[in-house]
Amino acid sequence: MSKPRQTPGQLLVQRNQSDGGKIAMELTADARSSLERFADFLSRNNDGNAIVETALVLPILMAMMMAIYTFGTAYSNQLTLTNAVQQGAIAVEESLTNNTSDPCLTASQAIVAAAPTLNSANITYTLWINNTNVYPSQSSGTSVYGPTKGSFSCSSAPSLVEGTGANITVIATYPCNFNLYGLSVASSCTLPPAVSTVPIQ
Repeated sequence: MSKPRQTPGQLLVQRNQSDGGKIAMELTADARSSLERFADFLSRNNDGNAIVETALVLPILMAMMMAIYTFGTAYSNQLTLTNAVQQGAIAVEESLTNNTSDPCLTASQAIVAAAPTLNSANITYTLWINNTNVYPSQSSGTSVYGPTKGSFSCSSAPSLVEGTGANITVIATYPCNFNLYGLSVASSCTLPPAVSTVPIQ
């Protein structure tokens, strides 16, 4: 059975449809390649954004880490100094009851020995002897030595009498050492005074 003969108009329509399909396929391929190129550009742009974001955030993170480290060091120094001052007060009390001639030197040596992680040249010492009041108040008969930074010596300590209610108070301070990337942020900062009072036995 022979196919029906097509008119010239029908042939033209079919050819246009065929060409249109080819053109549509070509346009679709072009659009896909354009999208791929655009996606590649965006991915490259994202890589650049990540680098920029890292460059902006990293200094802030480093500053926070340095701040945590600095405050942690200061807190550790405070604990060390507090313990060292307690040892210094005990040493002074024992030395005075044994008539040692230089209680200030005894206190500073005991503090330095109990705080090996601290720079002894930066410790400021103060010694109160025969204070019948409670720190920070002083009685009229209190003998005060210091504050002295670095070396601490006093060879004219008063005689002590047991049972008078007098106390020995050792006070020490230490710099905060707040540094940020090698720069001193608070050069005049000092830790709170470490104080230890021991009654004369």
